[in-house]
Amino acid sequence: MSRQIHDVLVRAEEEMIFLGPDHPMYSLLAELSGAVRTAWQEGHESGRRGAGAVNPYE
Repeated sequence: MSRQIHDVLVRAEEEMIFLGPDHPMYSLLAELSGAVRTAWQEGHESGRRGAGAVNPYE
């Protein structure tokens, strides 16, 4: 699952480069990409602190 999320984030970031910051959907795509990356990192960190073996954001 983590590979799939990584691939989607990479694709979104590539689309942002293609669209450019002047495109009306750029800020939404940037916000969504950042939120997903942050949520995934929080889940990863909670697992490292002993919160359980399963990532709660998976």
